[in-house]
Amino acid sequence: MTRFHKGVRFRITVQHTAVFAVLFTVFSFGIYYGLQDVTFRHVDLELSRRAKLLLPELVIVDGQPMLRKTMEQVMSQELRTTYLHTEITDQKGEVLRPSPRFRTPKKGARPPAPARPLSADNPTLTTFSSEDERFRLAILPLHDESGNYQVRIAYPLKPIDEAFENLRLFLIAGVPLIVALAAVGGWMLARGSLQPVAAITQAARQISAQGLARRIPVRGVRDELDELALTFNEMLERLQRSFEQARTFSIDAAHELRTPLTAMRGESEVALLRNSSAEELRRVLRSNLEEINRITAIVNDLLTVAQGEAGTLELRRESVPLSDLAGNIVETVQVLAEDKSVKLEAEIEPGVRVDGDALRLSQLLLNLLDNAIKHSSPGQTVRMTIGKDGPAPVLRVEDSGTGIAEEDIPHIFDRFFRTDRSRSRQVPGSGLGLSISKWIVDAHGGQISVASKLGAGSTFTVRLPAAG
Repeated sequence: MTRFHKGVRFRITVQHTAVFAVLFTVFSFGIYYGLQDVTFRHVDLELSRRAKLLLPELVIVDGQPMLRKTMEQVMSQELRTTYLHTEITDQKGEVLRPSPRFRTPKKGARPPAPARPLSADNPTLTTFSSEDERFRLAILPLHDESGNYQVRIAYPLKPIDEAFENLRLFLIAGVPLIVALAAVGGWMLARGSLQPVAAITQAARQISAQGLARRIPVRGVRDELDELALTFNEMLERLQRSFEQARTFSIDAAHELRTPLTAMRGESEVALLRNSSAEELRRVLRSNLEEINRITAIVNDLLTVAQGEAGTLELRRESVPLSDLAGNIVETVQVLAEDKSVKLEAEIEPGVRVDGDALRLSQLLLNLLDNAIKHSSPGQTVRMTIGKDGPAPVLRVEDSGTGIAEEDIPHIFDRFFRTDRSRSRQVPGSGLGLSISKWIVDAHGGQISVASKLGAGSTFTVRLPAAG
């Protein structure tokens, strides 16, 4: 695994460990102080209940508070514990009945319940320290005609403090250990999570311009990494198609340019070797001029295709009267049709307008009509129709010429594609006319399709956006 993967793994581990450390620390503090709060609430509740439990058993004998029962009897009724220390003080704070037991009346001299029983306020709870030991104290104020008294019940907090001290030491020692284990687990988790990324990287390194057919393996678990691999594979497919098209384009362009250049060179060499006459040289120059025009047309078409695919060829959109434009193109192409003895017919619905570039739409009409005439034999008919299919303008160019084989129809708009390679030189043109036509239609947001049968002619249908 490269240093880049190690860097990502390290960052994931650090982030995972930091988040876990913060969360676990907060959780530990929450557990510690939450448990401490619950424990002290429980102690306070027990002290308050014990103080109130003593109240019904207190009586006044000779101006002194006493218990009806022994402390053991009172404590055995409910919530008995050996940790409680209980005492009664007077209003001056002097202890009248110290812990562990109160004085009780002698046997046979148990006094009756007082006519006016003692009343008490709610107990007051506080914490105090004595001789390095903490106590939780409940103070229950008592009121009587003979005076005011207090019942004090103290609970030693040493066992609780020791328990929480052990818990605190455990958390202090346990948090770093658990965080360290989390770091190790995070490292292993990051390593396992990045393993598919390493596989994708390794597979991507093995892909080159000569090996674009290779694909990155997909695990099939349908997660984000599978989506990444699928995205890479889709990109590779697009690159492969682009490389293949570029390779084919280069080969076809070289082939198309080599043929006229070879013809020009051959005729020029022969004319020079023969010591040709002026008339022969003029013939050679006329022939070379035709080939130069052919090369110029190919270069112009190549430039148009390249600019269109690069997105640098902008359309000058406006409302174009397609009916008038088509009428002018028909008059121009009529000469070509007559030269080949092909009959050209046009059925143009008036008032059809489209939103587009007039220059490119003229090029589209010329290309389609020129293609139909080239593939028609003398005496056959080429028909152009301009109309509407609902609101959308529709252009159709029909011929009864050679037609297109079914297996060639998907490739008819490819650059330099010819349906019959053996007759490619017999049919003039650069082989880019239909490819340029397809780009023009796509750039206008329209659609172009072809219906054809070998030996029965072809029909090209174009739908364009209406003006406005």
